[in-house]
Amino acid sequence: MRLTAKERILIHLADFAKYEGVAEVPPEMGQEGVAHAAAIYVQHVRQFVGPLLKEGLVRERTAHVKGHRRRLKVYDLTDRGRLVAAHLREQVRASPIRVRGPDGIQETTFGEAVRQVGGSTRFSDLVRAAAERDVIDLSSLGSEGPSKFIERLGEAPHPRTFVGRSKELEALTRDSGDPRVFFVRGVAGIGKSSLAAKACERLHGTRSLYWHRIRPWDTRLSILAGLAEFLEPLGRPGLRAVLRRGESEVADRVVREDLQGSQCLLVFDDADEASPEAVGLLRFLKEVIADASGVRAILLSRRAVPFYDRRDVTIRHLVAEIDLQGFGTKEIEGLLASEPGGAQLVRTARRLGGHPLFLELLLSAARDGISAESLTDVRRFVEEEIYSDLSDAERQMMKTAALYAVPFPRNVLFADPSMSHDVLLSLTSKSLIRPLAEDTFGVHDTIRDFFLSILTPPEHDALAPVAANHLARLAEEAVSTKDFITALNCLSNAVALEPSPTQLVSLYETLGDTHENIGDLPAALSSYKEAVRRTKEPETLARLHRKTAASLQVRGEIAPAIEEIEAGFDVLGPQPSVERGWLNFVQCRIASDQEDWAEAREHGEAALTALQSAGDAGGEARTLVELANIQINAQGNPAEAEGYLTSALKLADAGLELDFRARIHIALANLYANRIGDVDRAAQHIEAVEAMQDSIADPHVRRSLLFLRAWFALLQRADFPAAEAWFTQALAHARRIHSTVSHTAAKFGLAHVAYFEGRIEEARSAFERCVVETDAEEILGHALEARWMVAECCLRLEDVPGFLKIVAEVHDPRRSAGLAARPFHAHVLEGLGRLVQRDWIGCEAAFAKAFRLIETRGVAPDAAIEAFLHWFYGIALSAVGEDRRAVEQLQAGRARLQAAGLKGQIVVANQAEPQLMAFLRRHYVAESAAAIS
Repeated sequence: MRLTAKERILIHLADFAKYEGVAEVPPEMGQEGVAHAAAIYVQHVRQFVGPLLKEGLVRERTAHVKGHRRRLKVYDLTDRGRLVAAHLREQVRASPIRVRGPDGIQETTFGEAVRQVGGSTRFSDLVRAAAERDVIDLSSLGSEGPSKFIERLGEAPHPRTFVGRSKELEALTRDSGDPRVFFVRGVAGIGKSSLAAKACERLHGTRSLYWHRIRPWDTRLSILAGLAEFLEPLGRPGLRAVLRRGESEVADRVVREDLQGSQCLLVFDDADEASPEAVGLLRFLKEVIADASGVRAILLSRRAVPFYDRRDVTIRHLVAEIDLQGFGTKEIEGLLASEPGGAQLVRTARRLGGHPLFLELLLSAARDGISAESLTDVRRFVEEEIYSDLSDAERQMMKTAALYAVPFPRNVLFADPSMSHDVLLSLTSKSLIRPLAEDTFGVHDTIRDFFLSILTPPEHDALAPVAANHLARLAEEAVSTKDFITALNCLSNAVALEPSPTQLVSLYETLGDTHENIGDLPAALSSYKEAVRRTKEPETLARLHRKTAASLQVRGEIAPAIEEIEAGFDVLGPQPSVERGWLNFVQCRIASDQEDWAEAREHGEAALTALQSAGDAGGEARTLVELANIQINAQGNPAEAEGYLTSALKLADAGLELDFRARIHIALANLYANRIGDVDRAAQHIEAVEAMQDSIADPHVRRSLLFLRAWFALLQRADFPAAEAWFTQALAHARRIHSTVSHTAAKFGLAHVAYFEGRIEEARSAFERCVVETDAEEILGHALEARWMVAECCLRLEDVPGFLKIVAEVHDPRRSAGLAARPFHAHVLEGLGRLVQRDWIGCEAAFAKAFRLIETRGVAPDAAIEAFLHWFYGIALSAVGEDRRAVEQLQAGRARLQAAGLKGQIVVANQAEPQLMAFLRRHYVAESAAAIS
């Protein structure tokens, strides 16, 4: 039984009826999954699904798709569609089919074949296989699935016809070998983009495909950001991570690592539009591709672009140049001979040099009496043979469409109520408006340039503001799905239209926000500055200064950030404003960065009051989290931190983004596990994050979750193998996102696992490596913690010289900031150092300082820190024979650990306590005897 593509789609979607209306769905319901099941190309899905939508058999919606960061279009069957699909399946079930099984080729029915293969093979898998092969190998069913490759081809054209170019296509699509970079050059309309799009079509399912149209406003970082969005779904989030952190200086190294072995084709269209900065990036990418196995690139340009030299072509054979010419006689005849008046069209086409765009337009305008003079160039042909034949409505729609330099949805063309769908169909049939992917449209640059050139000033003044508003809305939709490159292109297009001054201020501000989202600080600051230059409105100016300050603060540029905050307060004056709250919020973050907790709390509380008064729920939630972090990090009141975070979670659950909600759950889990000691409630919040983890886009939230799981397994569960597994995953994730800090933190965690399992020598070596790395990263508090662990290992190994070496290092004046950041560790280390050197008075004084510090720190001291002090003081007392006091301290420490649910540290205490007590007592007595003698 032969089924149409539409029937195969209905049968396929019937397997996923249970996901109707579900927020997160499997990839089989998306366009790529439907294309795979129906054995059609992804770009043709809309063509076959469209009639099913009109017939009411299928509904289209957007949803989170497993394995994808953005919300995508997915398809469900309607009630009527399910009935039709069920009827189809019954018809197919009884149809004959030839299969290859253990006994050779046999004829059976679809229903019997499904029964034979069983397992996870779906009915639609068999239907798809039957559409592709006459004989189906049953053993191979279920091994296939939607392509593991990623495609981002939103701006690639989909030509209705394609002829010739076989030699060029062969070069672009061959499996391997050199050259790896293809530079395709030709005049406008000669078919460069169509050739590359055809190459992508042929390579579908064999490699990942990426298409980026270079525009005059593209910067190095905007191109890298687009590449980062492509690489992340391939399991290579490093480039996106470093750009979002503002670490553009390491982006080159990350690009090299992330592209290696990615098995992809990169297409850069309109390379002739590249700025000098963008040309420099193309030159760099050429060198990366030279060393990256499995990666190829196609660059399309109207003219030479200096990103390579002759040696790349003739000696290295890295770059191949393809100069496209017009079609030859064979291709022209293949395209035109069957058309009405084909012989005359062929003769005319030869006169045009076989120029593809010319021929496409000629087909749409083919009629008697084409003027010979009009055939001299495309522009004149459009003006004399096409424009003159357009209706008023068609002319108006083309003038509107020409304002869009980016793909646009059909609805933007119907802002004028006099426009109709029939007008759009007429213009697409004339090849003036072209369908693109995702139900969007575009206009060829040559056609676009013509219609822009004939716009009168009054027409521009009437149409540009409307187009700018549409582009701003398209950008807003793109931002909502984290598609910042599309947003950037829409906003830059809108700015180039030069709409009203008020619109420009808003556009430049949003453009700055978008540049900041992709990590392009210079472009963000430039856009904010342009907006500042164009407004005098106090609230807007304050907001722009605040956003500039926030961009600087997050990158550690504190002095200029403070200047911007002061400028924001100055323009506000005494008037009440929500921006007063946001300015205080940035000040709170600056003070927290500097660990000035009193000032941070003051600014945070001022921000909270202002944002609550203004009804800004998002700002209020973020401020609550900052205030909670202050309480946690400053060893403040955990009950207050809990109140802040639970209030923030209520606000976040009312509509804030998923990643932010996950951050709050992670903070609450840390608070309950490590400050309040409520292990069960911590576990509930870990489970809440795990339930949403497949939809978490931010790699840094994923990193936090991995560390949370690892430390929870180590400290609260005493499940050391699980802790090692989670820290190992965190280490791999840190490599993927190229975070040196996270990489060191994961190794620090793995060293703790070794220590907790009693592998002390191995742990000491690992902690010593962490000392070197934290020193290099200048994370002074963590560097002191690493040294403390080396010292503790030395005591466990009875290595007194090694221990005293660490004591001396810690008291080096260069590490005074580290001492201040970890005062408890510093005091205990000093006390044990005095003990080892037989200075009991100095030892007691050091421990006394630590206990006084606990008494002055908040209403609920950290359980682990308090237990740490009691336990080591008890060990010290035991060494000097103060057994009764020693037992009291050791019991107090153990009770604190038990109350806080710190099972892992109890295990360590049980291991280390008798060993350390015996060793230090022996050492103290021996040293005393040596001193007497």
